[in-house]
Amino acid sequence: MEDSDVQTLPAGGFFCVLCDVKIPNQPSLDAHLGGKKHRRLVGLRALRKAQEERSVFVSGFAKGTSQLEITDYCMAFGSVSSIIMDKDKGLYAIVEFESAEAVEVILSQNNHVMNGQCLRVKPREKKGFHVVVRKKGAGGKGQLMGLEQLSTLLCQQETVDEQMLQLVRVFQLSESAVRLRNLLVNLLQEVFTEFFPGCIIHPFGSTVNGFGLRGSDMDLFLDLENAKTFQAKSQKLTEKEEEAKKTTEPMEEDKGHTSWGDESSDESVHSEESMHSEVDLEGALPAEVLEMVALVLRKCVPGVHKVQAVPTARLPVVKFIHRESGLQCDITINNRLPVQNTKLLQLYAAADSRVKPLVYTVRYWAKQKQLAGNTSGGGPHLNNYALTLLVVYFLQTRQPPILPTVSRLKELAGEVETHVVDGWDCSFLSEWTDECDTDNTDTPNSLLPEFFKFYASFDFSGSVISLREGVVFPVAEFFGVSQTEEANAKPKLKLGPINVQDPFELNHNVAGNVSERMARRFKKECDVASKYCRSLQYQHKSTKGKVWGLVKLFHLTGGEDISPMGSPDPTSSNAAATKTTIEIAFKVPSMSETLKNKMKEATNFRGVWFNKVCQLTQRILLEVLKFDVRRHDVLASEPKESEATKVGHLEKMPQEIDVQQTLSACSKRTHPDDDGGHCSSSKKAKIESCVTGSVRWSCNISAVIWVGRRKVKRQVKLEMQKSAKEPASLKEPCVESTLPTIVQEEARITEAILKQSSGTGAGDENKGPLLSFTLSAALAGGTQDTKALLTVTPIKDEKNSFQDCFHFLDYFLPKQVEKCLEHDS
Repeated sequence: MEDSDVQTLPAGGFFCVLCDVKIPNQPSLDAHLGGKKHRRLVGLRALRKAQEERSVFVSGFAKGTSQLEITDYCMAFGSVSSIIMDKDKGLYAIVEFESAEAVEVILSQNNHVMNGQCLRVKPREKKGFHVVVRKKGAGGKGQLMGLEQLSTLLCQQETVDEQMLQLVRVFQLSESAVRLRNLLVNLLQEVFTEFFPGCIIHPFGSTVNGFGLRGSDMDLFLDLENAKTFQAKSQKLTEKEEEAKKTTEPMEEDKGHTSWGDESSDESVHSEESMHSEVDLEGALPAEVLEMVALVLRKCVPGVHKVQAVPTARLPVVKFIHRESGLQCDITINNRLPVQNTKLLQLYAAADSRVKPLVYTVRYWAKQKQLAGNTSGGGPHLNNYALTLLVVYFLQTRQPPILPTVSRLKELAGEVETHVVDGWDCSFLSEWTDECDTDNTDTPNSLLPEFFKFYASFDFSGSVISLREGVVFPVAEFFGVSQTEEANAKPKLKLGPINVQDPFELNHNVAGNVSERMARRFKKECDVASKYCRSLQYQHKSTKGKVWGLVKLFHLTGGEDISPMGSPDPTSSNAAATKTTIEIAFKVPSMSETLKNKMKEATNFRGVWFNKVCQLTQRILLEVLKFDVRRHDVLASEPKESEATKVGHLEKMPQEIDVQQTLSACSKRTHPDDDGGHCSSSKKAKIESCVTGSVRWSCNISAVIWVGRRKVKRQVKLEMQKSAKEPASLKEPCVESTLPTIVQEEARITEAILKQSSGTGAGDENKGPLLSFTLSAALAGGTQDTKALLTVTPIKDEKNSFQDCFHFLDYFLPKQVEKCLEHDS
């Protein structure tokens, strides 16, 4: 600690100049001086002082001179630790050596000439050490403009189109940032070529795909394929030289000396080439190559620090930071496909002037709505790549299309530009041609509302978006692998709530991490945005200085998760007029392989799934909840008693409800002579729109079976544990059930509650049902997410228990159906 670090204040107390803090008394001062912050700054100051003593100021070199050239010149005087270049004009450089002796050596030489230019070399100016205290909320280097500042800027524009263009200008990489990244790539290329001759550094991702953001990281792929070939040839040459050396050694020994030079020069050569031969690229493990890459970065690339090899990551990577700019970089060695993805997006970005404004607007909107922007790279949010592909697919589906499909680009490329990477066909047109131009004249302003409308009514769960073909495929086409494909099959496409197939790596779902809740929120926010974009606030600039256009769109409006049920009219006293709906979502991960195979073979996979959901719903109502259930033919305008079938036993219940047959009859007739019939092809095409209300049940409840289930569950478990210890001869015979075990446990809980109710007289059937309601099943899909909608309508509710019953069913039914679907066989 220096004497000037602490000042005594006139009013009492102390002030630490180094840490810029006030301290009230001596004990607090002693604690502060021994604290982590003060000790860290003392150490940092000592480090800065040592760096100044080991550094020189160099100027006079030609404009455009690279760091590598300056490094090569200065290495003649001592080892160079780092170089800081004048980032604005490139007129000077600060060279830091590894020792102060090297500074003395370079300063002792009067004349310095590099590339014909006289250099001026002088000691680095000694500056006082100052800590810049960053205020809370202050933006760091490379941070994006805040929403409030952006709002002011956007409201100054005259049209929404101008707002979208302004958004691009604000957030896209500046020319200076692009130049800096290109210079860094060139520097890395020069350095790595020295150690891996033939290697190529490929930047990929947002840095070069045309949709980069200010302050974003830079992703790099170190292609070592040519380097492996070069190294193999070099090894063969070395072996031949060794053989030649062995044949000449006896002759040289007779002369008493060797023709290969003295021992000291031989050691020098080996020390210079030790890093070159440290790793056999062909046989080395990825972790070994990564460590070699990290070593080269630490020892030979000036201006980088915090180099860290992460071989255990999902994608092994070397991370480092460019000291002067703060640019964070990742280098991978086995990541070829993203380079092709980058080139494709680069082509699309340059193809049409409407692409960038739409992509930047959608991505910023998604970030403001907390739908995108994974700060840690994981989580359930959409990533920017997935959002960009959603925009591209939307533009592919316009009439006429604005962007061509990947298949069309491949067709135009022909066989000349065939490119296969890791077994995937990555061929496409490398340069835009007139054949790709479009006649579509829609403006970005008109396309944005259409984007929101398009995805607000999109069936994400039942579809797979293909940018390669520009269509959506039924999700069932991706179930399982056929026996003929199984031997050489690649991993399956990971299906989820949103399925966007990578245009090249066809088994990769770029939105595979998105959760069901996030998918619902995305559709909800699209719906809210679509409605807003039809208002005058979006279309016209406010004359009263109010926010308008994109500004209003970006501000959060509290659009959260969609409630799965409708809200009853609080003003209505007629319970029979109240309708509520339970949703059973189409969840691929919760389906058994048996069900998936049936769906894959069917022409209408949604109908197969809906059949199974209806079958399981009926069984749960009957077997688990012990409701009195009647199934009705919905085509009868007023079902009479003879037209309804009371479901009292399992053997009387159909094993499968055919949704196609429900267009004429919702279930199999009880009379053996009745023919369920089949739909015509024209009717089959209309199944999804006609199926509403096609399966309907009447339910009567004689006891409150939704209260106290958790307490009864504990009692049932204790009884089962006692029963397990009894001899088999004393146990009551169990009725076999094909329902999953966990669902059968719920049936035992219901039986226990009914038994307790009968003991108190609460479940006396002579008094009539406690609650009566109808349950109508409908299939949604095609123009919205695939799901089963169960509409519950009360008929009789003497004790006002319908709402409690509904909330129980709303929680219970989807959960139990999902369990049954998962274990279906």
